[in-house]
Amino acid sequence: MIKKFILLTLLIFVSACASTTDYGSSPKSKEEIKDNLNNNSEINYKIISKNPNKIKRGLFGKSYIKKGYNKKSLKHIYNIIEDPTGSAPTNLVERFELRPEDCSKQRHGNKSNENDCITGRTRIEIYQTDKKHIRKSQLKKKDLEYWYQWYIYFSDEFHLSENANQGSYLGQFLTGDWGESGQGPSFFCSESNGKFNCLGAEIGDKKNLKNKWHKITYNIRWSTKNTGFVKLFHNDKLIRELTDITTLNRDRVMLKYGIYRSPVFSSGPVEGNLPDKTVVYYSGFKVAKDKKDLD
Repeated sequence: MIKKFILLTLLIFVSACASTTDYGSSPKSKEEIKDNLNNNSEINYKIISKNPNKIKRGLFGKSYIKKGYNKKSLKHIYNIIEDPTGSAPTNLVERFELRPEDCSKQRHGNKSNENDCITGRTRIEIYQTDKKHIRKSQLKKKDLEYWYQWYIYFSDEFHLSENANQGSYLGQFLTGDWGESGQGPSFFCSESNGKFNCLGAEIGDKKNLKNKWHKITYNIRWSTKNTGFVKLFHNDKLIRELTDITTLNRDRVMLKYGIYRSPVFSSGPVEGNLPDKTVVYYSGFKVAKDKKDLD
């Protein structure tokens, strides 16, 4: 009698496991990948963590997200999940989702009374802490060379902008002076007018951008003189190179990534319809001094 009870219990357990959706399993077909990525339910994925520091990014250091979001936005804007594509270089990926109402009320700087909600910006980005910023004072004696690498995936849920007055920053090397609120990117990746560009070079467009992982690699020598350089690789192929340039002419530079929609993309009004939501995935984000430490 006891043996029959144990056997029945095992059968019930196995049956229950078989009927449960396993979001961490590798998709078996293109259709399953689309189901995993593009399901329109509120939360159609298993959340592993909301803490960005669960991801180890090498010399990127500790990370943080802006404060000041409402509780509704915090549910979806950033989540670490198991790879839904089955082809990412890591088991865990970072999922960024942005909706029109996802703005932060955190001030733009110690000297500013403005915030994203006031100025019409929407964003969800991962920031470096001040400790890992490259400072001008570090470059007095010699230049510093770094490697930066990440993979980015645009599913069908990513909204390609309809014209040049719309767009998203998707990774920025932001330069500025201490305490300044109006910092700007010196080098960046962005999507605008249906094209994905990094360092001014086109990576992909509507025909070849979506439903694949794009490997982005920057090799930068930070210099306050004209001895700096920037090299950009897409899928290990060098596609743009800037040499003999000043790569840092302000107090510091920091790296941040995610999705950022800003009115500074155009001096005119935003045209066309903004999407209900837009989603992008990142994987394998890493910073190193030596290329061999990226993978």
